[in-house]
Amino acid sequence: IKEKMKIKKSTSKRMPLGRKYKIEKRVSQHKKKMKKIARKSSFIKGKKGRTKELNIPNLWPFKEQMLNEMNDAKERIKQEREEKKKLIKEMKGNKSMMDVNETQNPNVSKLPANLSDFVESALNRQNAFEASKSELEELNMKTLGDPTSSDSSRKAFLRDLRKLIEESDVVLEILDARDPLGFRNVELERSIIAQGKKLVLILSKIDLVPGDVVKEWLTYLRREHPTLAFKSALNSSTEFGVNHSKSSGLNASHDFIKASSVAFGVSPLMSLIKNYSRYNKNSKKSITIGVMGYPNVGKSSLINSLKRGYCVKVGAVAGVTRHLQRIDLDSTTKLIDSPGVVFTGNSQDPSQVLRNTVQLTNVKDYFEPISLLLQKIDHEILLKLYKIPIFNNVSEFLTNVSISRGKLNKGGIPDINSAAMIVLTDWFNGKISYYNFPPQDHSHQNQLEKESITIVSNWSQEFNIDSIYDELDSQIKN
Repeated sequence: IKEKMKIKKSTSKRMPLGRKYKIEKRVSQHKKKMKKIARKSSFIKGKKGRTKELNIPNLWPFKEQMLNEMNDAKERIKQEREEKKKLIKEMKGNKSMMDVNETQNPNVSKLPANLSDFVESALNRQNAFEASKSELEELNMKTLGDPTSSDSSRKAFLRDLRKLIEESDVVLEILDARDPLGFRNVELERSIIAQGKKLVLILSKIDLVPGDVVKEWLTYLRREHPTLAFKSALNSSTEFGVNHSKSSGLNASHDFIKASSVAFGVSPLMSLIKNYSRYNKNSKKSITIGVMGYPNVGKSSLINSLKRGYCVKVGAVAGVTRHLQRIDLDSTTKLIDSPGVVFTGNSQDPSQVLRNTVQLTNVKDYFEPISLLLQKIDHEILLKLYKIPIFNNVSEFLTNVSISRGKLNKGGIPDINSAAMIVLTDWFNGKISYYNFPPQDHSHQNQLEKESITIVSNWSQEFNIDSIYDELDSQIKN
């Protein structure tokens, strides 16, 4: 009897769901890993990502023409790179030839014969180099309230400030209306005027100060330089736009001034700029306006308000603008936004912290700024704002604020640092009302007034300041 051979049946492809999901999970993990490796390799090569090649169909009638144009563009880019390299080499060669010619030129002073003459000539060259430096380098500058900033970053901000002054025809110095003298730098103003530039003072954030105080500050500062009041639009996005008010900002209601989408002082500033460009139309076709000031004083917000949109980045902390930014206001006017610069030697100075020139995360001790704040403000304002009982010192004040706002650590211990940050943030945002009056002692003011009386008289024709002031005064009276 022949045995029949058993045919093995094919096994089923079915598998337990646990094994199936395990395989799928491993496959997805493998693909994710390979993508990560590809990303890293492309980053190491210096490429942002995988570039998609241009595939042209063979049946397209203009394929050869398209390929020729692409090849021509590549060759053109290569030629431009080679020409740039040649120019750089020629410039270096010309510089070396100039050095050789200077040594061979009989008109140039000969090399010193002995060591003493060589040392004397070196000292003379060093003194001449130090004398030729700009007066800005004599100022002790700090960068944007960053205490850990290196010397290279400080020099970079110094270069940006010098470049701003060199390129600008008119320099706008932005001052906080709550404390204008605290945001001024008289030495820098004199340096700007000495270089033949026009200087205009702008009182920003006038919505945080009563109108009478703004008028007094305008009267005080106009004795030295042209001064205008300004309030930037907080909502400067391109979606909603910025509304410009024809009012000067001083004759409008306080609620209307505080409207976030309304900018005040735009028309007087624009008319002043147009008057200057009209006066100098024969010498120069366009005018460059440089904007400078302390960090977080409102430089970028002013530019956004003039541009009627969100063209430069703004923020409530110091150090948002890190380099010069050039914005075309129109065909004849260019604006330059600059990073904020602090002219002081100590970044942990309590007065600098209250001016919002230092980021709160970089502040080491909160007690000194808060104690200085308590000296300036009436305590009743703080009692009503934070709904706290009467306090006698800084620690009691911060303890009451932390309990009122629910800032407690483990075990119900008040978090004093969080309370200090809340108070300083409210101070920066204007929730704590505070402002200074112009000084009554005019001895220093009279001295500056004598120095600047010729400057204001010379600028009155170019800026047509008198007509702008008359218009503002009539609006204030009405």
